[in-house]
Amino acid sequence: EVGMLIITFPDELAPGDVLVRTTLSTICGTDIHTIEAPDGIGVPLGHEAVGIVEAVGPGVHKLARGDRIVASCLYVCGECDRCLEGEGAICETFRQGPPGPLLMGLQGERYILHAADTTAAKVPDNIADEQAIFTADVLSIGMATLERAGIRTGDSVAVFGQGPVGLSVVASARALGAGLVMGVDSVEYRQLISRQLGADAVFAAGEGVARVKDATGGRGADIVVDAVGGNVAVFQDACRASRDGGVVSTVLGIQAPPPDVPLIQRTLVATLCPFGTRRLERLMAMLGSGRIDLSPLITHRIPLADAPAGYAMFRERREGVVKILLTP
Repeated sequence: EVGMLIITFPDELAPGDVLVRTTLSTICGTDIHTIEAPDGIGVPLGHEAVGIVEAVGPGVHKLARGDRIVASCLYVCGECDRCLEGEGAICETFRQGPPGPLLMGLQGERYILHAADTTAAKVPDNIADEQAIFTADVLSIGMATLERAGIRTGDSVAVFGQGPVGLSVVASARALGAGLVMGVDSVEYRQLISRQLGADAVFAAGEGVARVKDATGGRGADIVVDAVGGNVAVFQDACRASRDGGVVSTVLGIQAPPPDVPLIQRTLVATLCPFGTRRLERLMAMLGSGRIDLSPLITHRIPLADAPAGYAMFRERREGVVKILLTP
């Protein structure tokens, strides 16, 4: 059940913290997983938002009161070995202790952001909240599935699952210079959005493997992305749709390869969304150039007070929902 949670903030901010007034947030599949988890009751929801800095704690040097910012959906310290190697997704500081690594509570009027200098970035004036919000999560991971797969100009790419992440992969594939881009999903309105974002063809899930093979002359795609994650059948299909020597990239990874999956001479890549200030700045540069426009993902916009109804719609996939924007 989704309900109101009252949170009080301290009189003084801790070092590295900023207080942010939320101007726009959105519902993610991870929020659904949170409320369905045994310990999910009472957890403040939301990890994708744009907001205005209202107060700055000691030790914050890059942000000031009045700045419009977007924050990565996981905290990044910017100082550990992994962060210095550019692997903020596996930041050693926040993966091992509080307060993270996942930001929570952004579907509210205000929130406190820790490690603000390394986790958030200012939003340029030429980028609207409705575009910047995607850099917090889905655009970053969508693009990363291809970056970590080593995408090359002209590669054929097949994306199994055309939810918000899968659609972001399609748009990223087109922006990164892929040749043939294929989506696989049986939901008709998602198929339409996939074509809007650059898919050359979209196939129904049940026939995805065969159709991808046919479209690639029987070889299979150079890169196949499992944008569903955690579904063994989808992962199996993604492997079967990949060519010999190709790459299978999954957004969440798997514990062990399931049986009857062709893994000979293939590369498996599991990706957790990259985070941090520099990542956000790079993604917003892509948005500012016009090379990516994820606005077709926005299907609904409702007041924050109506969030429970939005959650029901999102969970049940009603009314053509893809992304719901919440306005305080």
